[in-house]
Amino acid sequence: MHQMLFAAQQEFNELIACMNSDNPPEIDEIVMASGRIGHFLRLLEAEIINNRDVLLTDHILPRRYLVTSKKDIENEIPPPDGSIWL
Repeated sequence: MHQMLFAAQQEFNELIACMNSDNPPEIDEIVMASGRIGHFLRLLEAEIINNRDVLLTDHILPRRYLVTSKKDIENEIPPPDGSIWL
């Protein structure tokens, strides 16, 4: 999950770096890229919480690490309705 988060952050960084180029990204692309970062942050947080016992070895019997499902990863939250400008 952390690799997906880092990849989303890299994509966002590249879009921001292109802001002053001859072909700047659309604002919708930037909003969606930042939304993906938030999406992966939520999933990473949930994965850490779900695997607390495994990560802290706070158990007697070995437990399997619970990975985030593909369905949860692909289930991106749509942007809110209305203008993105405040």
